Amino acid sequence: MVMPQMNAKSKTIQDGYKIRNVRYEEIHNVPQDFFDTIVKGLSIKNGDNIGDLMSGYGAISREVLKYAEKNKKRIELWLLDNHLEQLDRSHEELAHWEHPSNLQQLKIHRIHSDARFSNVLKENSLDHAVMKMGLHEIPQCDQQGAVDNAYNWLKNGGTLMIWDRMARKKEDQELFSKIISEKDRLAGFDSFVKNRYFFRLDEGIEYMKKSGFKEVKVFKEIYLNFTSKVRLHTEFGGNENTLKSWNEFIRASVPEAMKKRLKYQDNGDDIKMVFAKAIICGKK
Repeated sequence: MVMPQMNAKSKTIQDGYKIRNVRYEEIHNVPQDFFDTIVKGLSIKNGDNIGDLMSGYGAISREVLKYAEKNKKRIELWLLDNHLEQLDRSHEELAHWEHPSNLQQLKIHRIHSDARFSNVLKENSLDHAVMKMGLHEIPQCDQQGAVDNAYNWLKNGGTLMIWDRMARKKEDQELFSKIISEKDRLAGFDSFVKNRYFFRLDEGIEYMKKSGFKEVKVFKEIYLNFTSKVRLHTEFGGNENTLKSWNEFIRASVPEAMKKRLKYQDNGDDIKMVFAKAIICGKK
């Protein structure tokens, strides 16, 4: 595949991540048992190489290491992310497992690079790979290529799990994209507005099938309990006027016909809704 050009636009994304210090499982209200189900589904064995692709600050890596330590599994973990700020944060997230006494059993590698680059990892080197909330951060035109790379990096029989904001209904996905794009615009994350593409569930499944994955299926579905106010300090810098503007935009954007299904609640300074999220998986 053609390597994407890392230009000034990419630097803007880096700067956005540097400013945007958020914990997604808190913003998205992800329960611990959801992580536990995913890690158990990987069927981790002794000696496995596991790729945390588009790893961010290492939320999946944390849970994989926790599982491996508890079950006395010897593994190698590969964190891959294009944003150095996120990889730096992962040191704090994974500090417990990076103690010298643990590193023989649990080896941790960090690669500051882009999942769109096909030569970042060796072909047929990973037993399992996870993409958690990362694929939507790159343009639609690059998403298939990133999944293709994951396929090539996996060994035969290896598993890929993609965890993302995937809706079944087109209108739900378009509404969510519209709302988040406005939030990013108001927060000054201009490159997020230009580059992000929140793909639908059927699109994610099609990516995996086109890459060559077999047994592609929906592994688990949950719901994102969306709340606008939680972004006040994490992304709006505590500016209540910016939050007010975003809430006004949301009110004007949500069709009356969708409010009941999305469990829409308007509490003045906080608008709540429920959106679908999913994990899909497939085997090489």
